[in-house]
Amino acid sequence: MAEREQYWTVEAPQALAWFSWDTETVLYDERSGDIHYFDEAISTIFERIVQGPRSFDDLVIFAADRLQVVADSEMEAMVSEILMILRDKQVVTPAG
Repeated sequence: MAEREQYWTVEAPQALAWFSWDTETVLYDERSGDIHYFDEAISTIFERIVQGPRSFDDLVIFAADRLQVVADSEMEAMVSEILMILRDKQVVTPAG
């Protein structure tokens, strides 16, 4: 499936606890005992996915709007990188 058509979801929401303030998020993963700190860009993507499965395009548009930048190829690259970071931390996973 093409990246643009891929939907993303939180991997194990029942095992995650998080607190967000201003533009940052701290997340505790009960499965591993890891604590993760997310900056504004990562928090924006994480908070959107927490609301329900989201497509790559939705995440790009949402992040660009929230960060007040243009939804261009640079934003697409940033969202793709953030998704890989969150996937590597086992926080999000492709839906389906």
